[in-house]
Amino acid sequence: LAVTSKCAVRFSGAFPRAAMSLISKNDCVEILRSKLGDDHFQLEDFTFKYFEELLGFHANHAGLTIKAILNGTVKDFKFFVKTGSNNPEIKEKYWNVLRQFYKEHVFLTNLVKILQNFVDQKITADCYLSKLENVCVLEDLGGLGYETCHLEYPDMVHAERAVQAFANF
Repeated sequence: LAVTSKCAVRFSGAFPRAAMSLISKNDCVEILRSKLGDDHFQLEDFTFKYFEELLGFHANHAGLTIKAILNGTVKDFKFFVKTGSNNPEIKEKYWNVLRQFYKEHVFLTNLVKILQNFVDQKITADCYLSKLENVCVLEDLGGLGYETCHLEYPDMVHAERAVQAFANF
């Protein structure tokens, strides 16, 4: 395993100072090690970028791209990142009082792995890194063809898909 000194974080979006401490080079190595199942890669660079469009109510969302050399080839690995909300009201109500992010951490790092043993279909995105109170790095399901539904209320097709997903679980 080799980590080059070229690694840098490039930010855009509204929260660059808060994000600087969220993802480090060591985190990127851990994320790739978790995804690939080994450490036969060389970390080259990574980019962390908050989404400009708000996708969730009580968290901020970002993209993480990690560039690494794998078997002599440079490859980009894309991830979806969830961070705690910077909105003070949301932070107090959901993060501090309800410990929302901690519960999600436990769900993604423990319960999903146990439940997945009993279900043939994939339950949710794989979690490659979770820091208890502030960040979860997940598989980017966009690369598998999934899209965010932008409907305020689900139409019949989306409602049926949601019910089917729950029924499979």
